[in-house]
Amino acid sequence: MKIRNVGVLVVVMCVLAVCGGYNSTGAEAEKAPLVLNYNIYGKLHVSADSLDNGKDSDFYLSSNSSRIGLKGSSVIEEGRNVIWQVESGINADETGSTFATRDTYAGLSDERMGTILAGYYDSPCKSLTRQVDLFGDRIGDMRNIAGVTDYGFNLRLKNVLVYKTPNTNGLMGCAAYTAEEEVEDSNIASVGVNYKKDNLFVGAAYEEHGEGLTPIDTNGDSTNDSPSEVKEKAYRVAGSYKIKDVSISALYEILNDVDGVEGSDCSTWGAGIGYTIGSNVLKTQFYSRDGEDNVSNSGSDMVVVGIDRKLNNKALVYIAYAAVDNADSANITMSGGGHGDKVRPSAAGEDPSGFSVGLIYDF
Repeated sequence: MKIRNVGVLVVVMCVLAVCGGYNSTGAEAEKAPLVLNYNIYGKLHVSADSLDNGKDSDFYLSSNSSRIGLKGSSVIEEGRNVIWQVESGINADETGSTFATRDTYAGLSDERMGTILAGYYDSPCKSLTRQVDLFGDRIGDMRNIAGVTDYGFNLRLKNVLVYKTPNTNGLMGCAAYTAEEEVEDSNIASVGVNYKKDNLFVGAAYEEHGEGLTPIDTNGDSTNDSPSEVKEKAYRVAGSYKIKDVSISALYEILNDVDGVEGSDCSTWGAGIGYTIGSNVLKTQFYSRDGEDNVSNSGSDMVVVGIDRKLNNKALVYIAYAAVDNADSANITMSGGGHGDKVRPSAAGEDPSGFSVGLIYDF
């Protein structure tokens, strides 16, 4: 039997748990006060960019993963809570917003047993990259080059059940599995484990896509019309370490059976370094992708350099320059990922680049 509407199911379960006082019954439940804790949070991130597609350069004003959210919890008993979050994207460079388009969920949290939630949530595979990317949501975001396939491995998962282990001396695990909705064999499974202690972070993740998500061309008309017989997979390891004013990060990734094509494998590796001088951080990041085994001359390299200046504990400004060197069959950009305005290469083999000046404010 297919699992459907898991988010609604968990919400109903949570409401019943709260209304019933969980372990309380009768008069005790009626007298138990309902304690709600919630807060509004968000980020405004705008930048002025000069982006070149390899032939022509244009000016852009971009909103880069700007967001607003409301999250909270309700105490069931000591150490056990109902948790929830609704997060929406904001178009800070134009007008309006899109409701509940970012991490949105409801669930139960227990100090000893861990957390289970359902809804719309970043996969463990994607979350690992967010821990080590020095240019997240900017030009040069590592997601431009890591995890790139037709479907992709930097996903916020729909219709997903997630389980997180308790934090045990810095060690945590996470597993996510999506419900099968309409498309046969469209499930995604993603797992990850992280260890964080003082200035050290290390992590690993694995993700597998069902055959229904990676259709292939079976009749030679250049149209992907039939589910693949193999599952697209990703393996990632990453880490970071800070030594006084110097921070170092790195990631290595292997993709198997890219786009559902058996034997179409590729790997990506990269590293970044940052150096703090007072309120300024000088940083650079380099990533290289060797391209799919069955596509000749499909590799790419991306480099980005920049300076952050912290204005206070909420705001910073930055400048950054990023460039991509594409082989003849590659079309990787440097302005995708969480960056709002995405300029693709004008043709395969072209080398896009860009310069960006931005402001980030967290609230």
